[in-house]
This record gives sequence, structure tokens and C-alpha cells, in this order.
Amino acid sequence: MCSLQCLRGHSSDFDQTFLSAIDWIWRPWTPQEYADASPRARWLYRIERSLPGCALHYLRRVWWDGMVRFNPGQTPEQRRSMRVGKGITLAFFIVISAIAWRYAGGWAGVLAGVLVPFIVFNYFIAFFVYLHHTHPHIPYFLDREQWGPAIGQVYCSTVIHFSRPMAWLTHNIMVHVPHHVHPHIPYYHLPAAYADIKARFGGYIHEYRFRWRDVAKIFNQCKLFDFEQRRWYRFDGCPAAA
Repeated sequence: MCSLQCLRGHSSDFDQTFLSAIDWIWRPWTPQEYADASPRARWLYRIERSLPGCALHYLRRVWWDGMVRFNPGQTPEQRRSMRVGKGITLAFFIVISAIAWRYAGGWAGVLAGVLVPFIVFNYFIAFFVYLHHTHPHIPYFLDREQWGPAIGQVYCSTVIHFSRPMAWLTHNIMVHVPHHVHPHIPYYHLPAAYADIKARFGGYIHEYRFRWRDVAKIFNQCKLFDFEQRRWYRFDGCPAAA
């Protein structure tokens, strides 16, 4: 299903994965960037890269910077399209909030029916995407010469094994390597695609079984990244256990 030819044939569409100048979601700071940042920026960064606070990263970087404040600023058509999209999203939020206010008890209904589900969604999408791309063995790159499609598609993403009920509930979202190889693979074919990729490139796949203690260890270890040494560091300056 997904062979080396598949990697070559579709790499052009996704040939910037983990090239950090472009792939900005969950891009780690370097130790020097952290040292040079303001106390407020360091405090926010520490919250974002914590297990209980990772939703803040998605709220700030995706919703606020990438959507609310984003303006392509190239052509009038693009700017108009962005304004229309923002307007539709805002209108949807207002209508849903009004319905929750009217039929679910005022502010309590808005909180329980709109705001809390939105925050929960942001937590889990930030959590899943973080685990897709973060591990003490997974490097990030700044120099395109050090990067290649096979590295970006296979070596720099993860496969995390859930129990069957959890895999079903999450639509195999943690079988992530096939998505990088070819994003059009439907979720119900991801396990078969992964098995095919593993048969050919098993030595390059980062995979493990989901356990909360292991997830907590990844969050505790992968705080800052040295792009020259290609090594993760904790906030205390100790290198991550490889």
C-alpha cells in the first residue's frame, strides 16, 4: 500500500515536515532562545510544554496567531476570503452561545455547552499533535541540507499504540506515520498502511504503547532543543534521556 515509491511520489507536497523555519506547530525553543526570552514569555512557554497546560499552545499559536490575527495580506481576494471566514466562525460562536444561554441556563449553559467543550477540544488536539511530533529520539531541523523526505515522513513522526477501544474512539489518530507518507489515507486504512510501512522501514519508526507515565516522561524531558547537536534538553539544562 505505501512503499518507497509512495514516499518518493508524494514527498513534494509535504517535503517541509519538521523543517522548523516552516513547520511552526510545537517547534521547540533553543536553550539560547529560552535564556533570551522575557520572564512572561518563558512562563507561557513552560505552561504550553507541560502535560496539563498544553492546550494553551493551540489556543495561542493556532487560534489566536494563526486564525484571529492572521492576515495573508497578498491580494484583495485573499484578504476578503479571510474576513468572510472569520465572520462565519464568529457568527457560529454567537449563535451557539445564544442557544446555550436561552435553553441551558444563561452563563452556566454557555460555559458548559460552548467554552468547556472548546477548551477540551483544544487540549486533546494539542496533546495528540505534540505526541505525533515529540520524542527524545526525534530531531528537528533548521538546515534543509540536513533534511530529507524519508526523515520527515517516517523518522520524525510517531506511532503510538492504543487499546482497541481507544483506537476506535480516536479514529486511529495516533497511527501517524502513514498520514505523513500520504495524507489521503482514510483513518480506517491507517493500521494496514502502517503495517506495510513497518515491513519496509521498521527500523526508522518511533513507536511505543501509550502509558501515562511514559507520556509524562516525554513532556518532562523534551523542553528545549539544540539544533546543532540535535539534542533535547530539560529546563534545568540536563540533556533528555535518549
